[in-house]
Amino acid sequence: MREAQTNVEFLTKQTELKKIELVERDLESKRMMSDIVLPKDQQEKLTHIRENTSDLMHKAGYLHSEINERVNRLEAKTEYIKLQKLLMDIEEKERNLEKKTSKDKGGKPK
Repeated sequence: MREAQTNVEFLTKQTELKKIELVERDLESKRMMSDIVLPKDQQEKLTHIRENTSDLMHKAGYLHSEINERVNRLEAKTEYIKLQKLLMDIEEKERNLEKKTSKDKGGKPK
């Protein structure tokens, strides 16, 4: 589970670096393009590509959030099961102690 979480964190960092790289490229290309007037069809194509990129980034963000939530849920379930088992063990030990103390009290002469 920790390995999966580490992998998710690593992929998150990689994604963030890739986003920064893309933004830097986009800024550079916008700077270069501001001096050049493109034909309408090329401008529309670029707009379409930007929209697709935006959609993909939203989907990637959603998947990242879903993965984080599922990891959190898995950790919570694991912790819950571990605590349930610990509680059952404690209750069993308490019952055993109760039996021993009731035998000791009833079995000793006064």
